[in-house]
Amino acid sequence: MCAQTTWRAAMDRALYGSNGFYRRNAPGAHFRACAQPAEEFATAVARIAVAIGATEVVDIGAGRGALLTALEPRLRTVALHGIEVVARPAALPARIGWSELAPPEGDGVRLLVANEWLNNVPLDVVEVDLGGTLRQVFVAPDGNEATGDPPGATDLAWLARWWPLDGAAPGTRAEVGSPRDQAWAATVRSVQRGLALAVDLAHLTGRRPPHGTLVGYRDGVAVMPTPDGSTDLIAHVALDACAAAGVRAGAAATVLATQDDALRALEVSAPPVPDEYRWLIQAVGIELPTVLDQIHRSI
Repeated sequence: MCAQTTWRAAMDRALYGSNGFYRRNAPGAHFRACAQPAEEFATAVARIAVAIGATEVVDIGAGRGALLTALEPRLRTVALHGIEVVARPAALPARIGWSELAPPEGDGVRLLVANEWLNNVPLDVVEVDLGGTLRQVFVAPDGNEATGDPPGATDLAWLARWWPLDGAAPGTRAEVGSPRDQAWAATVRSVQRGLALAVDLAHLTGRRPPHGTLVGYRDGVAVMPTPDGSTDLIAHVALDACAAAGVRAGAAATVLATQDDALRALEVSAPPVPDEYRWLIQAVGIELPTVLDQIHRSI
């Protein structure tokens, strides 16, 4: 029988381990959360970069460099840098930087983009058992699950604030988003002056899905979430919790909006998408650009 671990440990191994999914696969071939063509997204990012006078664009979770490649002819005088767990793609334009870590801070204005990244940050899953007790969910590499001990105090505090389950029916699940909050806070802290932008499938307080969102994707098709390295694994993001973490990390201004509203404000034409597709934009050391003033904010 396969050994079971928490979902957070299983996701980390399956996605980012030595033989993990992202070390062998281009994520865009299996799942895309931003729901707009790369050229349209690049146009939107370029308009934000110009609006804030960015001297550098950093793409975290850069995949195989599609966004940076599309930005290269649009932002000729702006430094471009990708962060990813794979080696630099051979076809990447020479002037684009590439590493597993963010480049060192400089004196310029940074636009940091996390597109379809937070939904892959590993996290734990909890479930209400038949007696009404909240328990951690453990999983084997083949996807078989079992419940274990109750979650720890830190996870319980996050759930009480962001995904309360008081009185929830047996079988109700939640995904503990504190690792995403920590990842986003570190991202915001890496921006001394500029903007941090997250684009992802998301949900907000009061509208959390009762059975969670964890799912696998293979070849563009939703499949059982199997943490054996064969599939992409995603879970929608509690983006309002990430926004609060960004404020604690130093963000002075925040926009949390649907993707449709964000693209409309940036005058980028794209087909409408469901409201689950959301943008989080946080400013550090600068004012939000006026081009974002027309966005209808979710918080």
